Amino acid sequence: MPKTMFRYVLMTAALFQITNITSSACTSFVIYSTNIYYGMNFDWPNTEMKYCIEKSGSIKYFHFQFVKYGYFSTTAGMNERGIFSSIQMLHPEVSSWTTNGINLWDVFPWMMSGADSANTLLTYLNGTNEKIIHIYGTTLHDIFADKFGKAFVLEVGENDNKVTNAENGMLVMTNFENHKFIGENYQNVYGTGADRYKAAYEHILQNKADFDFNDGMETLKRSVQTSSSSYPTQCSMLFDPENNSIYIVIRRDFNKIWKLSLDDETIETYSGFNNYSKFSIGSSGILASELLNAASSVDSRRPLPDNYQLSQNYPNPFNPTTNFEYRIPNSEFVSLIIYDLLGRKVTTLVNGTRSPGIHTVEWNGTNSAGQTVSSGIYFCRLQADGYTQIKK
Repeated sequence: MPKTMFRYVLMTAALFQITNITSSACTSFVIYSTNIYYGMNFDWPNTEMKYCIEKSGSIKYFHFQFVKYGYFSTTAGMNERGIFSSIQMLHPEVSSWTTNGINLWDVFPWMMSGADSANTLLTYLNGTNEKIIHIYGTTLHDIFADKFGKAFVLEVGENDNKVTNAENGMLVMTNFENHKFIGENYQNVYGTGADRYKAAYEHILQNKADFDFNDGMETLKRSVQTSSSSYPTQCSMLFDPENNSIYIVIRRDFNKIWKLSLDDETIETYSGFNNYSKFSIGSSGILASELLNAASSVDSRRPLPDNYQLSQNYPNPFNPTTNFEYRIPNSEFVSLIIYDLLGRKVTTLVNGTRSPGIHTVEWNGTNSAGQTVSSGIYFCRLQADGYTQIKK
């Protein structure tokens, strides 16, 4: 993008620069495998949060906000082209500042509103020799990624921009300076957030060959900061750029997952809820408190599913129990059966007429005779009114 146009975008984003300061902890990751996922744990003292969808010309993008000093600030987002950005605090913090360059927060709205790839930013910086600087009073670094396999951490250097590229299709960022450990074994990193970095990196590395939704959730779960921390995890987000979806866990309750659709501009209960709720969202956003209130209320007028769906079981792997959630739009006969790798039936979880809505059933890892099954891979098959779906 021409330098003059980049400057224009920065000027239009001036309000963002003034009102958006990011968190003092957090963990982000990117993984390219059979599936592509981005993840972020937002760590902060208890505060209100908001989930928004903005439109810039023909481009839509999601961004996550939280209240700091009385106003909402943004710290992470993804646009409908699959561009991901997560801004986090960097330690050690610097004590001197300059205005000669582009601060990281200026880059966020430009990337969200117009970039086609993560390389767009690097091409601009390399072509203009522009230097990345810190926002006055705040020391930051940023992770960028696209769905084409390009991901990097961008940090401020003394004389140049510091770029840490993804290695072997994966990248993790917490709060230490990533560029100081380029080429190092992940076990050798140190600094603020190193324990969370290692936990996330190790789980991704061990499951990289066929990394899936459950692995993404488990990575977030393993890198949360608990309620005993001064910066506990307030929100966990798993981004699916291939389907323009964001899966959201509020205040470490991984038994309840929300699903935000960037395409439909909606957020709905996805897994673990007794009641189904779905909301439209936009630039005004929807508050975390609204979602929590909706999840705890009983609303007989709640909308019914308009299609069939078998959600991925959770937790997965599991010991000794796991839950399957399925949706049916009509009252009809439903079959939910567990099979082993050889296609032999292990047990039947559901075999009868069910009412329209969202249903959850638990499997305790036993077969039809009540015997505990051996560890391994199993398949769950949902059948209803000619519809069939199978989950591993």
